Amino acid sequence: FLPWSTSRPRPDELSALEQWINEAFLGDDDAAQRLAAAVWIALRTGRSLRRTLDMTLGPSCGEEWTVSPMGLIRLPARRDSGWKPDASATPWIRGLALQHVITYPSSISTALSRWHAEKPGVNTLGDLLDRQPVLSSFGLAMKPIASRLTGGMLSHALPQALYAVTNDAIFARLLCRHPNSGLPGAAAYPSWSGG
Repeated sequence: FLPWSTSRPRPDELSALEQWINEAFLGDDDAAQRLAAAVWIALRTGRSLRRTLDMTLGPSCGEEWTVSPMGLIRLPARRDSGWKPDASATPWIRGLALQHVITYPSSISTALSRWHAEKPGVNTLGDLLDRQPVLSSFGLAMKPIASRLTGGMLSHALPQALYAVTNDAIFARLLCRHPNSGLPGAAAYPSWSGG
Protein backbone atom coordinates (compact mmCIF):
# COMPACT_ATOMS: atom_id res chain seq x y z
CA PHE A 1 0.00 0.00 0.00
CA LEU A 2 2.30 2.69 -1.30
CA PRO A 3 0.35 5.98 -1.21
CA TRP A 4 2.15 7.49 -4.22
CA SER A 5 1.95 4.38 -6.40
CA THR A 6 1.04 5.15 -10.01
CA SER A 7 -1.89 2.72 -9.93
CA ARG A 8 -3.63 4.61 -7.10
CA PRO A 9 -5.32 7.99 -6.98
CA ARG A 10 -3.20 10.56 -5.15
CA PRO A 11 -4.70 12.45 -2.18
CA ASP A 12 -4.91 15.70 -4.18
CA GLU A 13 -6.73 13.86 -6.99
CA LEU A 14 -9.20 12.34 -4.54
CA SER A 15 -10.01 15.70 -2.97
CA ALA A 16 -10.50 17.23 -6.44
CA LEU A 17 -12.72 14.28 -7.35
CA GLU A 18 -14.85 14.68 -4.20
CA GLN A 19 -15.22 18.39 -4.95
CA TRP A 20 -16.25 17.60 -8.54
CA ILE A 21 -18.89 15.12 -7.27
CA ASN A 22 -20.36 17.76 -4.95
CA GLU A 23 -20.39 20.38 -7.72
CA ALA A 24 -22.06 17.98 -10.15
CA PHE A 25 -25.04 17.64 -7.81
CA LEU A 26 -25.27 21.41 -7.36
CA GLY A 27 -25.78 21.80 -11.12
CA ASP A 28 -28.52 20.50 -13.39
CA ASP A 29 -26.51 18.37 -15.87
CA ASP A 30 -28.16 14.95 -15.59
CA ALA A 31 -25.32 13.10 -17.39
CA ALA A 32 -22.73 14.61 -15.02
CA GLN A 33 -24.86 13.64 -12.03
CA ARG A 34 -25.14 10.05 -13.25
CA LEU A 35 -21.37 9.85 -13.63
CA ALA A 36 -20.83 11.52 -10.24
CA ALA A 37 -23.16 9.04 -8.54
CA ALA A 38 -21.32 6.09 -10.08
CA VAL A 39 -17.93 7.54 -9.06
CA TRP A 40 -19.15 8.21 -5.50
CA ILE A 41 -20.34 4.60 -5.19
CA ALA A 42 -17.08 3.27 -6.67
CA LEU A 43 -15.00 5.25 -4.17
CA ARG A 44 -17.09 4.06 -1.19
CA THR A 45 -17.10 0.37 -2.18
CA GLY A 46 -13.56 -0.09 -3.51
CA ARG A 47 -14.74 -1.01 -7.00
CA SER A 48 -13.70 0.11 -10.44
CA LEU A 49 -16.19 2.16 -12.41
CA ARG A 50 -17.00 -0.84 -14.60
CA ARG A 51 -17.59 -3.16 -11.60
CA THR A 52 -19.69 -0.49 -9.92
CA LEU A 53 -22.05 -0.44 -12.88
CA ASP A 54 -22.46 -4.24 -12.54
CA MET A 55 -23.97 -3.90 -9.03
CA THR A 56 -27.51 -5.17 -8.70
CA LEU A 57 -30.45 -3.06 -7.58
CA GLY A 58 -32.84 -4.20 -4.88
CA PRO A 59 -33.50 -4.48 -1.18
CA SER A 60 -31.75 -7.81 -0.55
CA CYS A 61 -28.05 -8.07 0.17
CA GLY A 62 -25.53 -10.67 -0.91
CA GLU A 63 -21.77 -11.10 -0.95
CA GLU A 64 -21.37 -8.21 -3.43
CA TRP A 65 -22.61 -4.68 -2.82
CA THR A 66 -26.25 -4.08 -3.72
CA VAL A 67 -27.74 -0.66 -4.49
CA SER A 68 -30.84 -0.55 -2.30
CA PRO A 69 -33.22 2.28 -1.39
CA MET A 70 -31.67 2.54 2.09
CA GLY A 71 -28.06 2.60 0.85
CA LEU A 72 -25.36 0.25 -0.35
CA ILE A 73 -25.61 -3.08 1.45
CA ARG A 74 -23.51 -6.24 1.57
CA LEU A 75 -22.94 -9.27 3.76
CA PRO A 76 -19.73 -9.09 5.79
CA ALA A 77 -16.82 -11.38 4.92
CA ARG A 78 -16.82 -14.40 7.18
CA ARG A 79 -16.09 -18.05 6.93
CA ASP A 80 -18.49 -20.82 7.86
CA SER A 81 -17.61 -22.03 11.31
CA GLY A 82 -18.57 -25.29 12.94
CA TRP A 83 -17.82 -23.83 16.37
CA LYS A 84 -20.80 -22.91 18.55
CA PRO A 85 -20.44 -21.25 21.94
CA ASP A 86 -21.68 -22.84 25.15
CA ALA A 87 -24.71 -21.20 26.71
CA SER A 88 -22.53 -19.95 29.58
CA ALA A 89 -20.12 -18.25 27.17
CA THR A 90 -22.78 -16.48 25.09
CA PRO A 91 -22.88 -13.25 27.22
CA TRP A 92 -19.13 -12.82 26.68
CA ILE A 93 -19.25 -13.05 22.89
CA ARG A 94 -19.89 -10.00 20.79
CA GLY A 95 -22.41 -10.58 18.00
CA LEU A 96 -21.32 -10.33 14.39
CA ALA A 97 -22.64 -7.68 12.04
CA LEU A 98 -25.49 -8.94 9.89
CA GLN A 99 -24.66 -6.60 7.01
CA HIS A 100 -22.52 -3.65 5.97
CA VAL A 101 -24.48 -0.51 5.07
CA ILE A 102 -23.24 2.68 3.45
CA THR A 103 -25.85 5.43 3.42
CA TYR A 104 -26.09 7.87 0.54
CA PRO A 105 -25.83 11.62 0.85
CA SER A 106 -29.23 13.23 0.29
CA SER A 107 -28.27 14.50 -3.18
CA ILE A 108 -27.38 11.01 -4.42
CA SER A 109 -30.37 9.40 -2.71
CA THR A 110 -32.75 11.88 -4.36
CA ALA A 111 -31.14 11.41 -7.77
CA LEU A 112 -31.20 7.59 -7.54
CA SER A 113 -34.89 7.68 -6.60
CA ARG A 114 -35.63 9.97 -9.55
CA TRP A 115 -33.74 7.75 -12.00
CA HIS A 116 -35.37 4.61 -10.62
CA ALA A 117 -38.82 6.18 -11.12
CA GLU A 118 -37.88 6.82 -14.77
CA LYS A 119 -36.73 3.19 -15.29
CA PRO A 120 -38.59 0.99 -12.79
CA GLY A 121 -37.72 -2.42 -14.27
CA VAL A 122 -33.91 -2.25 -14.38
CA ASN A 123 -31.74 -4.76 -12.50
CA THR A 124 -28.24 -3.22 -12.43
CA LEU A 125 -26.78 0.17 -11.68
CA GLY A 126 -25.39 0.28 -15.22
CA ASP A 127 -28.88 -0.11 -16.66
CA LEU A 128 -30.16 2.61 -14.34
CA LEU A 129 -27.38 5.11 -15.11
CA ASP A 130 -26.89 4.25 -18.81
CA ARG A 131 -23.66 2.24 -18.73
CA GLN A 132 -22.01 3.27 -21.99
CA PRO A 133 -22.39 7.07 -21.62
CA VAL A 134 -21.09 6.86 -18.03
CA LEU A 135 -18.03 4.81 -19.02
CA SER A 136 -17.20 6.91 -22.07
CA SER A 137 -17.63 10.26 -20.31
CA PHE A 138 -15.36 9.48 -17.34
CA GLY A 139 -12.09 10.31 -19.11
CA LEU A 140 -13.42 13.58 -20.53
CA ALA A 141 -14.84 14.65 -17.16
CA MET A 142 -11.57 13.88 -15.36
CA LYS A 143 -9.29 15.67 -17.84
CA PRO A 144 -9.57 19.14 -16.22
CA ILE A 145 -9.45 17.93 -12.59
CA ALA A 146 -7.32 14.76 -12.51
CA SER A 147 -6.24 13.74 -16.01
CA ARG A 148 -4.26 10.74 -14.75
CA LEU A 149 -7.29 9.00 -13.21
CA THR A 150 -8.92 6.03 -14.90
CA GLY A 151 -12.09 4.18 -13.95
CA GLY A 152 -10.00 1.22 -12.78
CA MET A 153 -7.94 3.35 -10.39
CA LEU A 154 -11.05 4.12 -8.33
CA SER A 155 -10.90 0.60 -6.89
CA HIS A 156 -7.62 1.41 -5.11
CA ALA A 157 -8.87 4.49 -3.24
CA LEU A 158 -10.77 2.73 -0.43
CA PRO A 159 -8.13 0.09 0.39
CA GLN A 160 -5.47 2.81 0.52
CA ALA A 161 -7.61 4.96 2.83
CA LEU A 162 -8.37 2.02 5.13
CA TYR A 163 -4.71 1.06 5.30
CA ALA A 164 -3.75 4.66 6.11
CA VAL A 165 -6.20 4.72 9.03
CA THR A 166 -5.66 1.20 10.44
CA ASN A 167 -2.15 0.27 9.25
CA ASP A 168 -3.63 -3.22 8.69
CA ALA A 169 -3.26 -4.52 5.13
CA ILE A 170 -5.30 -7.67 5.81
CA PHE A 171 -8.25 -5.64 7.10
CA ALA A 172 -8.07 -3.31 4.08
CA ARG A 173 -8.04 -6.20 1.63
CA LEU A 174 -10.86 -8.10 3.34
CA LEU A 175 -13.17 -5.12 3.69
CA CYS A 176 -12.72 -4.22 0.01
CA ARG A 177 -12.72 -7.76 -1.33
CA HIS A 178 -14.89 -8.79 -4.26
CA PRO A 179 -16.72 -12.10 -3.72
CA ASN A 180 -14.91 -13.68 -6.69
CA SER A 181 -11.46 -12.30 -5.91
CA GLY A 182 -8.58 -14.55 -5.03
CA LEU A 183 -7.30 -13.23 -1.73
CA PRO A 184 -3.70 -14.06 -0.82
CA GLY A 185 -2.88 -16.58 1.88
CA ALA A 186 -2.07 -13.77 4.32
CA ALA A 187 -5.77 -12.86 4.31
CA ALA A 188 -6.70 -16.25 5.78
CA TYR A 189 -8.53 -16.16 9.10
CA PRO A 190 -5.71 -17.73 11.16
CA SER A 191 -3.49 -14.76 10.32
CA TRP A 192 -5.96 -12.23 11.71
CA SER A 193 -4.79 -10.54 14.85
CA GLY A 194 -6.88 -11.01 17.96
CA GLY A 195 -6.83 -7.36 18.97
